Amino acid sequence: MEVQQSSNITYRMYDWGRPRELHVQKSLASLKNNKLLKTGPFPGKFECEYFSLELFKENTFSASKLTLLYLLEGQNVELCGSDGTKIQMSQEDIVVVFPDETVSITENAKFMKIC
Repeated sequence: MEVQQSSNITYRMYDWGRPRELHVQKSLASLKNNKLLKTGPFPGKFECEYFSLELFKENTFSASKLTLLYLLEGQNVELCGSDGTKIQMSQEDIVVVFPDETVSITENAKFMKIC
């Protein structure tokens, strides 16, 4: 997981098991508030002025703006676009849903909606 700005610097705290270098100490040192804060489990939704994250478990999704659907749980999940396009997804796959597009999901799955 990483958050980037146009500073041309990226500090990775976690990289989904990929063999790339992590920068945990540098990323913690770059935070404006250097105190460690205890947080609870993800409440299901987060919003700031730049993006929003939301857990999603529905069978259909209609996008009002460009949205990424990141598959958190589920294997061989099929998404059907409003134009008839079908996509097979596995865990950790991401699909782009364009504005005014509706997607049907054929399996029980858990997504992170990123807008």
